[in-house]
Amino acid sequence: MKILELALHAFGPFTDAVLDLSAGQEGLHLIYGPNEAGKSSALRALRQALFGIPVQSSDSFVHPYSKMRIGLTLRADGGRTLQLIRRKGNRNTLLGADGTTPLANGTVERFLGGLTEAEFKSRFALDHEELIQGGKAILQGGGELGAVLFQAGGGLKNLVEVRRELDRELDELFRPGGSKPRINAGLSDLKEANEVKRKTVLHSSEWLEHDTARREAARRLAEVELRLSEKHAAKRRLERLGEALPLLTRQRTSEQELAQLGDVALLSEPFQKTRLEAQVRRDAARAARESTGEAIARLDRQIAELVVADDLLAEADAIERLREGLAADRKARRALPGEEANLVQALAGAHDLLAESWPHLLSGSREAEERVLGEPIPGGANVDPRLDRVLKVGEQLRLTRTQNAAIANLAGEGTRLAAERAQTSARISELESQLDDATAELNRLAPPTETGPLDVALRQARDQGDLDRILEAGRNRLAAAENEAARALAQLPLWTGALETLERACVPTVETIDRFEAEFARIGTEQEQLRTERRSTVAEQAEADGALEQLRQIAGTVPTEDDLVQVRALRDRLWRLIRRAWESNCLPAPDDVGSLLEPRQAPIISPGSLADAFERLESQADSHADRLRREASRVAQHAAALASLHKARQRLDFLEIQEKELLQRAEETRSRWATTWANLGLDPLSPREMRGWLQLRKDLLKQAAELQDLRTEQKGLEGKHVLHHQRLSQCLQALGCPSCPSDESLTSLRDRAEAELKRVAELEIKRNRLIESVSKLKRQLEAARAQDLVVEQRLETWRGQWAVAVAPLSLAPDVTIEEAAEVVNQATDLQSRIKEARDSQRRIAVFRQEAAQFASDVCSLCQRVASDLNPDASPGSPSVEIAAGELLQRFRIAQETSTAKQALIRQRESELTSARNAEQSLTEASLQLAALCQEARCALVDDLPTAEQRSRDALELRDRLKVLDEQIQQLGAGEPFDAFRQAALALDLDRLPDQLQALADEISQLDADRGELNQVLGREQQQLRQMDGSSRAAEAAEQAEELKARLAVDVEEYARLRLAAVVLHEAIDRYRQRSQGPVLDRASGLFAQLTLGSFNGLKVDYDDRDQAVLRAVRPGGTETVGIAGLSEGSADQLYLALRLASLETYLESHEPIPLVVDDILIQFDDDRATAALRALAGLSRRTQIVLFSHHEHVCRLAQACVDPDRLIVHRLPGRACAQVIEA
Repeated sequence: MKILELALHAFGPFTDAVLDLSAGQEGLHLIYGPNEAGKSSALRALRQALFGIPVQSSDSFVHPYSKMRIGLTLRADGGRTLQLIRRKGNRNTLLGADGTTPLANGTVERFLGGLTEAEFKSRFALDHEELIQGGKAILQGGGELGAVLFQAGGGLKNLVEVRRELDRELDELFRPGGSKPRINAGLSDLKEANEVKRKTVLHSSEWLEHDTARREAARRLAEVELRLSEKHAAKRRLERLGEALPLLTRQRTSEQELAQLGDVALLSEPFQKTRLEAQVRRDAARAARESTGEAIARLDRQIAELVVADDLLAEADAIERLREGLAADRKARRALPGEEANLVQALAGAHDLLAESWPHLLSGSREAEERVLGEPIPGGANVDPRLDRVLKVGEQLRLTRTQNAAIANLAGEGTRLAAERAQTSARISELESQLDDATAELNRLAPPTETGPLDVALRQARDQGDLDRILEAGRNRLAAAENEAARALAQLPLWTGALETLERACVPTVETIDRFEAEFARIGTEQEQLRTERRSTVAEQAEADGALEQLRQIAGTVPTEDDLVQVRALRDRLWRLIRRAWESNCLPAPDDVGSLLEPRQAPIISPGSLADAFERLESQADSHADRLRREASRVAQHAAALASLHKARQRLDFLEIQEKELLQRAEETRSRWATTWANLGLDPLSPREMRGWLQLRKDLLKQAAELQDLRTEQKGLEGKHVLHHQRLSQCLQALGCPSCPSDESLTSLRDRAEAELKRVAELEIKRNRLIESVSKLKRQLEAARAQDLVVEQRLETWRGQWAVAVAPLSLAPDVTIEEAAEVVNQATDLQSRIKEARDSQRRIAVFRQEAAQFASDVCSLCQRVASDLNPDASPGSPSVEIAAGELLQRFRIAQETSTAKQALIRQRESELTSARNAEQSLTEASLQLAALCQEARCALVDDLPTAEQRSRDALELRDRLKVLDEQIQQLGAGEPFDAFRQAALALDLDRLPDQLQALADEISQLDADRGELNQVLGREQQQLRQMDGSSRAAEAAEQAEELKARLAVDVEEYARLRLAAVVLHEAIDRYRQRSQGPVLDRASGLFAQLTLGSFNGLKVDYDDRDQAVLRAVRPGGTETVGIAGLSEGSADQLYLALRLASLETYLESHEPIPLVVDDILIQFDDDRATAALRALAGLSRRTQIVLFSHHEHVCRLAQACVDPDRLIVHRLPGRACAQVIEA
């Protein structure tokens, strides 16, 4: 199966986004999304599209539940495709491509080969958390082969925890020899309860006497309690009647007072307040009406007295302009002298700058210039003639912005070029000196030497490691192994022969030992069962004897059916003798009837003695029959006890026979067991001990094999040592080194060779470095000289441009950059002073123009509104300012008069409104008072207070009666009100105290009786508790049954857990046997690839318990590392290798299912991440791989190491609008 397309129609942050996964045959699809891009949402969408959106979803923050939609297109291995849309809901969540047609629930499962969501997640989904947990689980499991393979194959990251939890729960339920586990403790408690039940004896007659006394005490106590309750109730009723009598008296008085008031209009609570407020409003309205009339008349007089100058107010805009113009005119008069002084100062400063820097540009005598510039500026004179000369000279020296920029750029460029010229000159001198030194040192070096053979010989010797140390360690190991083998042989129990004899000896197989051990175990189990059954039968026999003895102690001999049969037989025999004598008329012989007559008396045969004997036997038979009926329970108990006793004795006889047969079987089995070991000359121990002996023998034989391997390995090492020693000696002598002593160690010889190679290599490195340095210095010197020439050409060009740039400032072409910069600053200052002079001239002209306009406006306004004012219109005349001030004063007075008049008019309007409101309030208050009089049934307003008082009195009496009724009903305690009232009224108050005292005395006596009966009841209950053997027996029996019930639950749980542990162990073992070969071979290669060769692969070894474990192989294949010795990172990579290998094995026999991987490379460095990507790419030849990541460098690594035909990178757009996510 392959996923062709994932359509995120409305899910998480996506809206109509599409992931096209159809590229490639299967392909490694890398889906990259930075943080907040929706990578996790896309991953959840893929899983939930297959198996459904959960009830509570965290991806509804953009789209509500009802709008969530995920589209998915799948293709089966045979080419069949399926297009579906998954929606959020409870039913019909799987829809067709149209989004409306429901699909069957099993549609997706058929494409997945019946995989459930849990199976898909555990086998075809892998994320960073599972990788870490899987690595930790491998470390915790210690490398047990079956568990490692089973865990990786099934994606079970918590297999170790599951097995530990199973063991823990089993230990909590049962542990052989333990006491705290629940089953152990329950069995102990059950045994104790049965013992209590067996030992408990009940004395029935005494117990019956105390039980009768207890019942009588309880009955009398109940009667006293009932009488006490009745007396208390009677006393409380008399007390309530006594309390109710005063209340009934007050009730009757209140009813009489209410009747005396007659027909009263009941007024509402705010009636008085409403009346008072209406009267206040009426009086206030009358007063307001009178005061407003007086105010209106006074305001009319004040309005008539005020006269307003309307013509002056009509010129309000002109007056406002006049006020502004007056302020501006005063300001201009104050500023004009300062501006004239500024003009003179600016002209003088510009002239001084010209005279200092450009004196040749000025013409005329010095005295004339000073006279012109020093003259005061007359009022109204034009200053342009004085500026003309300075301006003309300034225009000659004005620089444009382009010219200024050109001078600044050329100045910077000139400085840089000068610095570059100095640098290139110094660089040329330095390089020439360095080149001479390097050439001389190169000429002094010796010629090169050929070291290839020595390098090859040294590398071959180095590849062998430290042969001296290895050889010495091998000798030590060989000696230690020989000693250990001898020690182990000496310590082997039961054996005194040689090791070679032990190797050739034929020993029983483990299966034979297991068979004998099982047979011995069965015999032991059967013996233990027989002993247990014997103990149980003896206990039953003792219990039956005890029951019979108990029955005899309680009521003597118990009648039996056998006794009755025996008496009846004697009676019938005597009857037959009497009948025969009667029929034959001959008395029987004494020998026939002697035993039937009265015992302990000489037999006298007569009709009377025969009749007495018959009556006695008849009486005995009837007595036995009556006792059997009367004591039927005891008879049944006696019969049951006898039956149990007989059954126990028979069982004991049978068990004795079984034990003898079992002893014979055990002896025969021991004989056959000894015969099995006879060829070794051993007297065997138990099968379990002999299994250990076989293991010791196996270990000893393994040591012998290892010892032989060590001897062979040591011989090979010695040959290698001699060979490499000769090669290195010959190569060193060829290079002119002193000859090597024959006893020199290989390590020392290798050090000499390394030192010689290092010396020659250093010499060659130095020679090559000097050659490279000379060549580099020559190139640098040529480049420096060329650079110096370029700088000189650029300087010449710059000098021409500099002469042109400084010409407008009347400077020489060879002027320095500093001098030119100073002149440029002076020219800028000159232009600034000329600008200040022009600005002052312009402001002086504006001041004078505004003064003339202001004088004209004042004269014109005076002619219109104040002809008595006739100011002088000439500029600067003080009469203009005086006239303007007078106009402003007159306008202010006219405004104040108009404002006062308007205020009086508004006040008059307000008084008119108040008068109308007062009249309306008076009308409303009068109408409200009339309505109140009608409600209170009064003709006049003055009668309203009396009506209010009558209403209050009537309401108060009604409330009092209501309260009295409630109190009387409360005292009645549910009794009908009329009956209770009549009983209270009929009560005799004089006799009430005596009646209450009599009831109190009776209650006291009953309390005393109750106390005595409680004491009696307590004593009897205590006696019964002390002797209640039947109760303790019942409790013990109940406890035993409860314990049995709990034990049944615990035993069932223990069986279930034990079965689960066994099933899990067998499943792990079967999976190991089935997968060990192909999975382990492939995982070994993947592990070496993922660890970058830090490990060559994996191998299977066996621990001290002969259990298969996994070990990692170091490079070289000789050194292995236990799984517990791996780092966390290597353990993670081992888990990944096993998962991928298991998946490849699965794909060999099943249809491909895509593998969904989420950010498993977070803790991988770049090299190991590259190796993991290559492994995933290799797997993508068999099935589709969908890898999610939010790391950009993973994309770069994948693009660098994976074939482009196999890698497809998809980049998520983030919180995307509708678009196709392109690869």
